[in-house]
Amino acid sequence: MSPEAAKAMYRRLLAASGETVTLRRLNTYPAAPIDADVLARVIEGTTADADDDALQQGKRKIVVMAEDVPETFWPLRERGLDRIVLRGAPCTIDFIDDSTRRVGGELIAYEFHVIGGR
Repeated sequence: MSPEAAKAMYRRLLAASGETVTLRRLNTYPAAPIDADVLARVIEGTTADADDDALQQGKRKIVVMAEDVPETFWPLRERGLDRIVLRGAPCTIDFIDDSTRRVGGELIAYEFHVIGGR
């Protein structure tokens, strides 16, 4: 599969089952936080996933197309410096996986591992 085909596949998936989340950059003091709405796929954690450290109850994976992340969010930060607002509630970013959603070495999507939200 080519990177272009993978991007098209992700776009179809997001159009069918995605939801809007807000990327929030907090550390712009004294200015207000910077927000950007993006389409994402939210994968909920359940107790059935408890053997998977990456997706336990209370945790989620949020998949966002790499090209949808605005330049104002570079570099992406982990461990509480930025947030993702999901369904009106802020989630803390625990980890950003930028290695598994690549095709031919090209980054297609980020997988944010988050804690919190609704």
